[in-house]
Amino acid sequence: MSEPTLDSIQRDIEELRKAINKNQPLLREIADSRIFAILALPIGVLVSAFCIASHFLVAAYGSFAAVPRAWKIISALCAALFFIGGGVGKWMLLSRRAAEIERGATTMSVLRSMYGKPFFHANMPAVLCMVVIPLFAIWTGHPWYAVSAAGLFLGFAANALASIVRGPEYVAMGWFALLSSLASLFFIEGAPFLWTAAIWGGSFLLYGGTKLLGTRGATVVKGEGR
Repeated sequence: MSEPTLDSIQRDIEELRKAINKNQPLLREIADSRIFAILALPIGVLVSAFCIASHFLVAAYGSFAAVPRAWKIISALCAALFFIGGGVGKWMLLSRRAAEIERGATTMSVLRSMYGKPFFHANMPAVLCMVVIPLFAIWTGHPWYAVSAAGLFLGFAANALASIVRGPEYVAMGWFALLSSLASLFFIEGAPFLWTAAIWGGSFLLYGGTKLLGTRGATVVKGEGR
């Protein structure tokens, strides 16, 4: 390997190190917020309850097509609320929290710190796969594999965040999402709603529970030390 190449690699590593050091305070404070854990628990309960109810309805009626139309409408409304309402709400919470931590910071500041240079080539491939592979699964007539694929990349994202902020709740969520999604690849078409509940409901519940229990434990230890 030539000396110019080694110098270039060394500069890239140094740039990455500086970026991590610069962005850690904002990312750590954002990721450490209890509000996301508090929201994760009811979301996990609702996702699990909805999927389990849908599983038994499909078992009773023979297929999702035969399920009463009212339940399908409720399903569509819940999905829209989850994705659109949840996305808007999270964006607003991130912006508010970022501004509290760093003057002038917004949600875009948080996104740039995670996906901007030099993290772009490390994180954006996972984001791209998270979008394309579920679309491919739907296009090929196996839409439930989109649930597994999205769960896999949730695991990648959570573990990547854990490596930056060192939060045990992200480690727990990341590995659970990764392993449950891998297992679901073999069985999800047989019981799609149950596996959706396991992957997504379980991930949210584990994240919220781990975070809140960890925060409570830290508070108790701090109180005992006084």
